[in-house]
Amino acid sequence: MTGGALLRAEEQPVKIGSRLKTPDQAQTNACIFGSISRAVISSLASMLISADPIVTMEIDRKHIKQAAVPEREVKVGSMGTVVLVRVGYLIAPQLGDLKCQGFISPDALSAFIFGLFVKKAPADAGLTALVASPLIYGILYIVFKDIAFLNRMAITFVLVPIFMVILTVISALPVIRVMPTREGFDAIPDSKIVGL
Repeated sequence: MTGGALLRAEEQPVKIGSRLKTPDQAQTNACIFGSISRAVISSLASMLISADPIVTMEIDRKHIKQAAVPEREVKVGSMGTVVLVRVGYLIAPQLGDLKCQGFISPDALSAFIFGLFVKKAPADAGLTALVASPLIYGILYIVFKDIAFLNRMAITFVLVPIFMVILTVISALPVIRVMPTREGFDAIPDSKIVGL
């Protein structure tokens, strides 16, 4: 055949969509797609698994019915997970727009960093961050439309800790909260188990 050697049968181009690809390219694309799918599915699974105890322990047990029977807790957790999935389904299309990320990101980062460095910060300081951040970003989003969204997020990130500092000055914890420890719990792995 003119113009070079013949392509082997396994190197013949395959039509995928509107483009021709060799089998190697198709296999690479399939591996990439499989990896991304696995990551997305595992993320969704972990979110669904964590939604049940959040609804059951943090909302139902603390604020609605303190002494609930296990059957009720399972039912409440399952229904709460379904509600959270539906809320996420409604909110997800708006999160595709990067501008909407500013309603979520600055508060979580501010609360985390503030709590990491300010040991006497009350729990209400974190709640203040979660409430103040969407309000501040929303005002910037509506009133100052000409500011780029990253700048709006930066302004929100700077302003939220100011509210947290004010709240900490007003009602700081009297003593630094110490995390509970489990006596007799050995966190050092056994060399026989690790294989060393």
